Amino acid sequence: IQVPVIAEEKSLKDFFTKNKLQLLSKTIITDKEIDFEAKTLSELGLLHFFVKYLDKAKITEGDLSLAWTQAVTKAMPLLLVSTGTLGKKAELLLEKQFRGAIFKKL
Repeated sequence: IQVPVIAEEKSLKDFFTKNKLQLLSKTIITDKEIDFEAKTLSELGLLHFFVKYLDKAKITEGDLSLAWTQAVTKAMPLLLVSTGTLGKKAELLLEKQFRGAIFKKL
């Protein structure tokens, strides 16, 4: 599966390659939001992730909550990838309630 053509295409493709994520599926929501399912091999075995890409300057607690709900529905851990940063409330939510979720800035 190819990474879609978006403004941050090279950065996103480099992120997947660098982190050895194999894409299983993608759903383009908008040109600034894309959902992926990916897998990677770890020391513990094969791990599947729900990956949410957001091209936003600031990730709100609403953005994080929606992504978390989508990941839980799919029974997968969340990997949130963005061009922006986490807002203060979203950062607290990630630390306190959504343990196991991972945020990475491109």
